[in-house]
Amino acid sequence: MSLLNKICSPEHTQFWAPQTAWGKEHEETARQAYAAATASIHLNFQCATAGLHISVEKPFLAATPDGLVTCSCCGEGVLEVKCPYNGRNGTVKELALFKSACVSLTGGKLRLRTDHSYYYQVQLQMFVTQRKYCDFVLWTVREFVMLRVYYDSEFSRMPALL
Repeated sequence: MSLLNKICSPEHTQFWAPQTAWGKEHEETARQAYAAATASIHLNFQCATAGLHISVEKPFLAATPDGLVTCSCCGEGVLEVKCPYNGRNGTVKELALFKSACVSLTGGKLRLRTDHSYYYQVQLQMFVTQRKYCDFVLWTVREFVMLRVYYDSEFSRMPALL
């Protein structure tokens, strides 16, 4: 396929890797598990699809969160779902043992590593959508874990974003 055809007709361009296929195959399952668990502990919880969002403040930035979430108790946030291929049959705590893992385990508590690309991804999503938190969901065959990540205003002052 020619480069021009790939640019003009991206729907005909197919990228496939086992990791990508795994994520696409299980993302909706993870999203539904998150929504069911979250709705039971939040008031007036809603989770909607997001689509592409372009920053009003910096229109050269855009993001596509996996969802937009709202509730009366926490306000507005974004949802980002990851179904990691490596560690897919284990627990999320076991996943944290991988050197390249997006999460770390400190004192028995999981957190999204601030030096991982997913942290930058969710900070950008919050900046672009002007929402104050991200529910970051990690899903494996055995469990799912939701980590609440809050917007870091210092992130938007990074030289690369100015």
